[in-house]
Amino acid sequence: MSSIERAFQQLDPLGALTGRPITIAAAIIIPVFAAITTRVSRDEISSWPLVVAALVAITAAGVVLDYASNPLRAPFTLVMHSVVSGLASVAFLLSAFSMWDTNRYIRDDWGPIAIGLVLLSLSQYRPPKEIASTGLSLALFVGVVALAQEHSLVTGVAPIDYAIVAMTPVLALSLASAAFGQRLVDGIEAWRRRARRAATQFTDENSGWIARSVQQDRVTILNQDVVPFFADVLQKGTIDADDRDRARAIADAIRAIMVAEADRSWLDIIVDQSLGSTATVSDPQRLASAMGTDQRTAVRAVIVALTGHPAFDPQRFSLALTGHGAASHAVLHAGMQLSDNVVRSEFAPYFAVMRIVFSELRVEFSDSALTVRFSYDQR
Repeated sequence: MSSIERAFQQLDPLGALTGRPITIAAAIIIPVFAAITTRVSRDEISSWPLVVAALVAITAAGVVLDYASNPLRAPFTLVMHSVVSGLASVAFLLSAFSMWDTNRYIRDDWGPIAIGLVLLSLSQYRPPKEIASTGLSLALFVGVVALAQEHSLVTGVAPIDYAIVAMTPVLALSLASAAFGQRLVDGIEAWRRRARRAATQFTDENSGWIARSVQQDRVTILNQDVVPFFADVLQKGTIDADDRDRARAIADAIRAIMVAEADRSWLDIIVDQSLGSTATVSDPQRLASAMGTDQRTAVRAVIVALTGHPAFDPQRFSLALTGHGAASHAVLHAGMQLSDNVVRSEFAPYFAVMRIVFSELRVEFSDSALTVRFSYDQR
């Protein structure tokens, strides 16, 4: 499993999923805003090919933003962050070059605002410090470009004022994005701390009850066979060959039950509870125990969601875990009488979480069969 960054999407994948419509809207609005602003200030443009290239670049930034924020491709990586912000910067530079000697006012340039809006859209997906540092770097870049255009600007102010006007949208929107992202991250981490304290308190308060429950299960097993056997022996007062055979059979049966329970992993228990003993779980190396808490929770949620779906075919379920070196690989097959689009849509939240907690995830659907492959490191 790759290390989880302090980004809202990676700490709370489902929470970030609810903000997905806003990201899609931003990916559409930013290029439209650039196009409208270009039309309004068309008198200042001296090179239309560069303007078209700038609009293409900012549109590409919106497309990449929409693509990378898709929950089926989570998490939103540093590479995607660099690509999106890089395309926005290229769009700004091309727009500036398109009116290099004819730009009269900095305030009506769409480039700095587009960069700021792009960084604002990343608040849920990248760490706040990273967004803030990117915003500061790009603000300096925008300021330098604004100073270089001083010769064509008509407002009679000091050159530094041009840089400040150009830098303000980038700084304001990027820092707002970082502050909002930090607030989201702090809220999630505070909730997790409270949850851990509550879980610890519950364990401390109920450890005795849990132990008594396990003890009672063992006593129940003894009461079913052992106690009646001893009662019969005491009543007869003698032990014959049949009693010895019966004692041996009871001992073998109890031993088999104890061994079977000891060999069962948490994954066997979940599948058994969801599907019954007919389900197939292959884990000869006991690799399920190497999963972390978040990984176990994600796998359990997927299994429960699949087995509880009306279109699920219980006869076509299997789960196999294998180890190769330091990595563990799992393959889950499930029969689903649904179309590919419906399966991916309905189970998108579960796959989004799994993409965060596992180092690799592949989802395939063919012939009404869903196949989920995921990997994680052995601990």
